[in-house]
Amino acid sequence: MNRIFSFLITVSILFSQEQPYVKEKVVELGNFSIKVLNDGRCIAPTGDFEIPAVAWPTNSITGDRAITFGHGLWLSGNQSDSLVGTGGYWAPYYTPGPIINGQAAVIEAPQDTALYRSYYIDSQSGVGDTDYDEWPCGWGAPCDEGGNPLLVGDQMLWTVYNDAHPSLHGWLEQNGEYLSNTDIEVRETYWSFEEGDLLSNTLFIKYQLYNRGPETLDSLMMTHWNDMDLQDASFNIPNYSLDHKAAYLYAPNESIGHNDLARVVSYFLIQGPVVEELGSNGFSFGEEVMDHRNLEETGFWGIRDDCCHGTLGGYAETIQDVFNYSTGRRHDGSTIIDPITNLPSNFTFTGDPITGSGWQMESPGGGMAGYMVATGPITLLPGDSTELVFGLVPVGGDSIDVVIPNLLDRIDQVRSYYWADVADVEDHPIIPESVKLMHPYPNPFNPSTAIEYELPERSDISIVIYDVSGREVQTLVSAQQIPGNYQVSWNGLDDKGVLVAGGMYFARLQAGDYSSVVKMVYLK
Repeated sequence: MNRIFSFLITVSILFSQEQPYVKEKVVELGNFSIKVLNDGRCIAPTGDFEIPAVAWPTNSITGDRAITFGHGLWLSGNQSDSLVGTGGYWAPYYTPGPIINGQAAVIEAPQDTALYRSYYIDSQSGVGDTDYDEWPCGWGAPCDEGGNPLLVGDQMLWTVYNDAHPSLHGWLEQNGEYLSNTDIEVRETYWSFEEGDLLSNTLFIKYQLYNRGPETLDSLMMTHWNDMDLQDASFNIPNYSLDHKAAYLYAPNESIGHNDLARVVSYFLIQGPVVEELGSNGFSFGEEVMDHRNLEETGFWGIRDDCCHGTLGGYAETIQDVFNYSTGRRHDGSTIIDPITNLPSNFTFTGDPITGSGWQMESPGGGMAGYMVATGPITLLPGDSTELVFGLVPVGGDSIDVVIPNLLDRIDQVRSYYWADVADVEDHPIIPESVKLMHPYPNPFNPSTAIEYELPERSDISIVIYDVSGREVQTLVSAQQIPGNYQVSWNGLDDKGVLVAGGMYFARLQAGDYSSVVKMVYLK
């Protein structure tokens, strides 16, 4: 308790010492209400712990409702063989503006602090709107060839900030005396859409990182931290789905509130940084990158509350903790072991809350429940840059049996939309629009044929082979499967392992209410 009390006192003191150049902006993006500071924090308004950083839905009959108390991007890696990083929960750890002549903007050009703000435009913005007229193309804000603001989505918020101020360090840095700056400049873009159930209820967050310092950053981990408050903030549980490669936090059934409010929320990686991989196609900064691939989420650490440091579910106290948690280790550097499988894992709490199987958090979290989701490592040479995109998706409802599968399906759909409509990179799987059973190939066949099918959503499916009399010959698939493209082979054996007679056979796909049959001929 003393540690928690000391932590909260520290945060309160830091809140009271906000610099005059730190400015807050409140905007609506899609069905979200969001409060950001121009130093990279998305937190409840300064000193007011009753108002959320992110509320959803904005059109709720009960008013704007909290889903996030705070979130932000933390960095950790090596510089000249020494660990460096930046992070600090709700207290400042970046400063507003770009890096100018190797210095934080508020030091190098303090006369322009009014310009180091967050800029908002939407589909109605134009000449005469202050943010539109002063849109900072020169600092990297999205602009068209004519130097005009380039709108992403229907509503967009853009900010640039940096970790180059020699005397400003976040709580995680101060606590471990990691007081060297990363010299990273961050260009941050939030955007959403006014229409469409999926896109208006998704908040996109892009981070573009530039190494403006003289030294190489290696083993760099990029970690997105959040503190979420769903309904009863003292009864939230973080979890990770290995199947969907996505983390989420949910309010269990016992804390049911209004059905239009969020019961489960996910901050998840959509586009990771690119690393070299021969023969692959990656996507970064609006372009396809040959012989590179985008990293996926590489680590997840669920946080129970602002307590329990050193235990599974405890919060991070130092940048070393953040680096360890992001790379599949505990605070002391030891390997994370899944207590159910007894195998090493970079991801904590990977069980299924609906069935109660697998690795579950032992008890619900408190007011600081949330998680850290990480990607990396990468190397950034001086002058190098990298880009990553996260999504935020909430789902309301009355039962976790319904809302968790719904959330995971939406995550798949958002990623599918992004890679199909934004990135258009062939290597990334596209979620099908409908169930479809393809014709077997080869057909006729001997010794085997391949049957391909597509699923647009999680489904209980079966594929069964029948002969011409309607007798069941063999069940090839009987399982619940996530959205995607699948292929299964049949080698002419029945369910007893006996080779069937030559002739015509049928493959029947059943997926929910959908049913389809294809014919094939086995040559003997």
